Amino acid sequence: MVRFLTGEMDGRERAEFEQRIGADPSLAREVESMALVVGRLESMPGEAWDPPEPPALDRSLFSDPRATGSPTGKRRKRSRSLWPSGGFGWPQAIAGGLAAVVLFAAGTLLGTSLGNDGPSPAVEEQLALSGIGPEAPSSASGEVSLVSSGSDRLRLSVSGLNETGSREFYELWLMGKDGELVALGSFRVGPDGSSEIEVPVPVDPDRYRYYDVSIQPENGSPKHSGRSVLRGLTRS
Repeated sequence: MVRFLTGEMDGRERAEFEQRIGADPSLAREVESMALVVGRLESMPGEAWDPPEPPALDRSLFSDPRATGSPTGKRRKRSRSLWPSGGFGWPQAIAGGLAAVVLFAAGTLLGTSLGNDGPSPAVEEQLALSGIGPEAPSSASGEVSLVSSGSDRLRLSVSGLNETGSREFYELWLMGKDGELVALGSFRVGPDGSSEIEVPVPVDPDRYRYYDVSIQPENGSPKHSGRSVLRGLTRS
């Protein structure tokens, strides 16, 4: 499934797997679900995967300095990073940790629906989104709330949208003035036309010009569909 979604199959393998998908509804559903995960992870900027440099060890915390020293004349070998220096190696990493990717994406990248399990974090600022494009109902509106909860997160509330269609979903983006895009999270809308999610923000939103909500087809592509329905300015 991973090789199929990341384009690593040759023509014969892809044709055989597509036949299996057509004959097995449960497999088709799994592929659709994983396509969302693959698309969201592939669209994340490289900076979101770069771990911060750990602080230097304060050796004054040890009562006996000799306990932390290396043998005379020898140096410890530095451990190699699991991530390549050129950026995030998506096919290699997903093949080695598929279960972790699924759990991480289900809880964060695809957007977390808000419930009543605990107190809501404090809201720092609210930014309005307005309907845009031919597919936006006249009643469509939204609001992005920048949340202070010990991490960089934001909350999206929408109303007046059309119910999510078959094999489609809505996607929240950051959009730069020159067309650069960062996908933040996907969600669905029920018959009442409303939805509310909270998502992590892997980049500084003030570096971008707009928040944008689009209708996306469930085809595994990480690209913006061009079917925007809501848009509003960031703080920049």
